[in-house]
Amino acid sequence: MANDMMEAYLYEMNTLLESLDEMVLGAEDRKTFSQEDVNEIFRIMHTIKGSSAMMEFDNLMTVAHRIEDMFFIIRDQGMEAVAEDLRPELFDLIFQAIDYFKAEVEKLENGESLTDDIDNIMANINSFSNKIQGKSGEEEPAQEEAAPEEIAAGDIIAFQSGDSIITHRVVENHVVEGTFTTKGDANAQKDMEDVLYGQLSGRVARHYPLIGGVMTLYTSKIGKAYVICFAACGAMFNILAGRIRARRKEKLAGSQQAP
Repeated sequence: MANDMMEAYLYEMNTLLESLDEMVLGAEDRKTFSQEDVNEIFRIMHTIKGSSAMMEFDNLMTVAHRIEDMFFIIRDQGMEAVAEDLRPELFDLIFQAIDYFKAEVEKLENGESLTDDIDNIMANINSFSNKIQGKSGEEEPAQEEAAPEEIAAGDIIAFQSGDSIITHRVVENHVVEGTFTTKGDANAQKDMEDVLYGQLSGRVARHYPLIGGVMTLYTSKIGKAYVICFAACGAMFNILAGRIRARRKEKLAGSQQAP
C-alpha cells in the first residue's frame, strides 16, 4: 500500500512539474503570466502542498504552500501587482522552485533522504512576496474586532495566509464548521479553500479598493502615457485660450479706434 502511494505521488509530481515547466517557459517568452497561468500555478502548488502533506514531506509542503500564498496575491491583484522590472525575478524564482521539486523527486525515486535545508529558497520566496505586496499601492485596510459568528455574508474580512494578510469578501459563514467561504471582488470564482475561524484577523471597517487601482494605473506605462496626454491636451487648451483672448483684445482695440 505504501509503495502504491509513493508511486502515485511520484507520478503526479512528475506530471505536474513537467506541465509547470512548459507553462513557465512559454510565459517567460511572453514576459508575463496570463490569468489562466496564474490560476493553474496556484492549483498546481495547492495540489503539491496537499499531496506532500499526506506523504509527510514537510519541506516540500512548506515550499509549495509559500508559492501558493504568493500566487494567491497575484491572482487577487492581477499581474499588475508585479512590476515589469520584477517579472524576470519571478520567472527565476519559479524555475528555482521547479528545480528544487525535481531534485527532491529524484531523491525519492533513488531512495535517498530529502534535503533538510530550504532556508535559501524560502528566503527568496518571502523576499519576493514582500516586494509585490509593497508594490500593491493599496492603503492598509482598517480593521475592527468581531466575533467570527457575527461575520455576515458580504462583509470583508482580513485573514492570515502564510506570512500574508489577505482581504476578501465573505460569501458564506459556516458557523458549525468554523469556516468562511470567501471570494476576492476581482475574482470570478470563490477561493479554493475555506478560511478557518483561527485565521481571522478582523473585519474590515474601511476599505478603498479603487485607490490601489488608481495608483497601479498611474505608475504603469499606460498610466504614464495618459498623464502625458492629459498634460499635452492641457497645454494645447491653454495656448488656444491665450490666442482667443489675444484676438478678442485686438478686436476690442480696433472697435475703440474706429470713428
